Amino acid sequence: MKPRLHAKSLLPVKHLLPAALLALGCQGAQAADRFEPGLWRSSALIDGKTERRTGPRCVTDKEAQTMNGSAASIRGALEASPDWKACSIRDVRADGDSVAFSAVCADAVTTSQTRYQPSSYSGTITVTQPGAPTMTMSIKGERVGSCP
Repeated sequence: MKPRLHAKSLLPVKHLLPAALLALGCQGAQAADRFEPGLWRSSALIDGKTERRTGPRCVTDKEAQTMNGSAASIRGALEASPDWKACSIRDVRADGDSVAFSAVCADAVTTSQTRYQPSSYSGTITVTQPGAPTMTMSIKGERVGSCP
């Protein structure tokens, strides 16, 4: 029988845009122009086979400010997010147009690396869990207009 990934480890598939946005919340010092508010659509290619799409979803000014914040503000937003509440957030880095972090949720480790442009993003999310194959998702998103 093939090992199955823990449901918590599939969080990035279920919530692509929230994972990419990291969370709602705060604006930090040392902000960068990574992300712009508006209507966004996201997709993920899972293990090179299965594609999942989300959106469109309205990203508010406040959410965009979070993405443009420092590593400390992004960490705070992740820790406050219901999507990552049961996880231990580790190694948050925000450098120019890139954001990376890892999270331990139960026995699964999620690692996210995303490069942002004001109207698009792309990246990779990997989920590892003992006894299960590593799941790799290639994610991308694009701004498709202004919020209604």
